[in-house]
Amino acid sequence: MTAYATIKRLFVHEMYPGGPSRVVVEGRWLEPMGRCEVAGTTLVKHNKYYGFNLPGRPSFTFLNTCCEMPVALWPHDPAGILPSDHPRKKWYDIIDRNQNQHDL
Repeated sequence: MTAYATIKRLFVHEMYPGGPSRVVVEGRWLEPMGRCEVAGTTLVKHNKYYGFNLPGRPSFTFLNTCCEMPVALWPHDPAGILPSDHPRKKWYDIIDRNQNQHDL
């Protein structure tokens, strides 16, 4: 399963004093909304009611379970063309790749 989050905190956790330690990520998780028909990118949105963000639910994961991949959150409507009440107005495209020169 692929999930995206913005990092709120990073910290080191030890199971017991002097024991093995692991880096923990606390994230603000983004709800997946499908794929963009034009660009083929993953669409996401902030949603405080999304499962991982609910109060009492763990919003933590261990850093070693994450794939380090640079991504950009690009506004789905950067030109402001959609009406202010359109559901996709506050969505983002996940830009997770660079276009290769030979793809142009």
